[in-house]
Amino acid sequence: MLIANEKLTNATITIDLNGVIPPSVTDYFQINGTGWLNIGADKIDGDVITFTGINLDEEQWFMVQLDNKTMPAAGNYTILISVDSGPNQVMTLITTAN
Repeated sequence: MLIANEKLTNATITIDLNGVIPPSVTDYFQINGTGWLNIGADKIDGDVITFTGINLDEEQWFMVQLDNKTMPAAGNYTILISVDSGPNQVMTLITTAN
């Protein structure tokens, strides 16, 4: 989940899954409670998902839901998120063995 700390107008949000979990056209995204929408092939390029034309007021949120995925082996994995080609924000996915 990305929560805007300032107003975003016609923004581009890029999520680089960095080979951790492959995105699919049947995965979902949602903008501040407006309802789940399929990501769609036009937004996916390999491991990168790009959303354009995003408008959020401060404190509004944007979320992606990746369904039916096999989690990678136990370890720490880096996912990169950027807004309007700004610096990457690093999210670490930590998985453990069952």
